[in-house]
Amino acid sequence: MTPRKRTNAYWDKRSQEQLTLVEQQALPHLKEIDMVFRNSQKQTLKDVKNLYEVYYRKQGFDTTALKAIAPNGDIRRFKESVKALGLSSRLPAGYGYRLTRTRTD
Repeated sequence: MTPRKRTNAYWDKRSQEQLTLVEQQALPHLKEIDMVFRNSQKQTLKDVKNLYEVYYRKQGFDTTALKAIAPNGDIRRFKESVKALGLSSRLPAGYGYRLTRTRTD
């Protein structure tokens, strides 16, 4: 009688089935986490925009004019427009650095 060769096929199949089950159970939770993350991201962006609007209003800037200058976040065009309007002297120190995170002096 020859000894039976042991294989791990049963355990491989069982672990694969278990992994599939766990993934199916986790999917709704992952979707919920994604939804919460996206909502948080939108709310944070909204809060930051409101913060800047309040800051600009207190500094005497026309917020609608600022939105017209850089509606899509085009920073280079924004900086050129600010210089053309003669507003660069009214910007806080280090403002260019904060816009691009690199020195542009």
